Amino acid sequence: MHVVFQSISSSAMVPEQWHTALLMPIYKGKGQLADPFNYRPLSIPDVACRVWGSILNQRLLDATKDILPDTMFGFRPGRRTARRS
Repeated sequence: MHVVFQSISSSAMVPEQWHTALLMPIYKGKGQLADPFNYRPLSIPDVACRVWGSILNQRLLDATKDILPDTMFGFRPGRRTARRS
């Protein structure tokens, strides 16, 4: 996987199979089981794609921690926009 990740980093292109994911219908828990509107989609990407996403996310967090002001909370660990009661 290291070779694949190095290739992605240098070429800025991901493998073609990462452009698709398995889509699983998940029952919402209410309504008739036969009604497709009572399901929500769950996307399951390739495992290597998920690992790459985690690596990229961590790199972005590390690269922006000293750049983003403390008032920007979105998608940053340990921060929230609402107070806990």
